[in-house]
Amino acid sequence: MFNKIQSNSEIRIESLDYLRGIMALSVMIYHLTSWNLYHLDASTLLVRLGIYAVSIFFILSGLSIAIAYSHFIIDLKSSIAFYIRRIFRIWPLLWVCIIAVVFLYILEGREILSLKILLLNFTTLFGFIAPTEYINTGAWSIGNEMVYYFLTPFFIYFYRKSLILGNILVLLSFFITVYFALFYLDLSKSLVSQWGVYKSDE
Repeated sequence: MFNKIQSNSEIRIESLDYLRGIMALSVMIYHLTSWNLYHLDASTLLVRLGIYAVSIFFILSGLSIAIAYSHFIIDLKSSIAFYIRRIFRIWPLLWVCIIAVVFLYILEGREILSLKILLLNFTTLFGFIAPTEYINTGAWSIGNEMVYYFLTPFFIYFYRKSLILGNILVLLSFFITVYFALFYLDLSKSLVSQWGVYKSDE
């Protein structure tokens, strides 16, 4: 079924990597086409792939992290180690990108970003408290990622404590998602006008 590879005491499922790669490629082609070639109608296959591939990509990333760290995260110490690993994986490159944008702002004579916005982005706290306040294009997904990383040890802890508790937590997450997708988002309005809600829903 899945080709499992045991490496460094972690299980890697190659088929998930392939699917994640296909989804990432779909998003890249969607953005390349819509930003540089021509505006695409929301009903087209490419736009749907671009939008839904992001959701699938998040699901696959979450599944991969859960598989890789389910036996690693066992207590507070290992949870903190997990947070540190994720931070050092995300922050350095993000900081380079933020500094590059700020430098461009200065060169173009544009208004310098506020200290609050800079702090929210350098710490990725915008994902928790202000999903629309990201500086770099596409960084909203990093904000979502950091929220998931924060929650991961809690999910694993509840599942270790009790399968029932873990399933209840997952069901609660599912119902929150359904509420956002089917009730909180207004189908009569465009996705762009509800971008903040959409990012929170992701």
